[in-house]
Amino acid sequence: AEAKERWPEVVDAWYNAPHTAHIPGGETLGELRARGLKTVNELSMLHRGQTIVLVSHTVVNRIILLGVLGLGNDHFWRLSQDTCAINVFDAEGGVFTIVRLNDTCHLRSRI
Repeated sequence: AEAKERWPEVVDAWYNAPHTAHIPGGETLGELRARGLKTVNELSMLHRGQTIVLVSHTVVNRIILLGVLGLGNDHFWRLSQDTCAINVFDAEGGVFTIVRLNDTCHLRSRI
């Protein structure tokens, strides 16, 4: 509620066109994407053939996944990321393949 009062146009942009929003004191989605994909690429090269675990927040997850899928940041709200979701992708020579997306099966109770 405080953000909506202080920066109503920014909050509106976030919900309607997040790729155009710039939250005061924060990164744009474009800046986050560049930083996130650079990190994922570097880690995949450094740990080729190994399993890497990245733990992050939904916004970072969505942006990295959009990059892996080759989709623009304007698709931000079209990609769901539940709390505690697991995403799995393979990296082979800088090309990424999604194996699992937004998986929450580990949260289901056992019968």
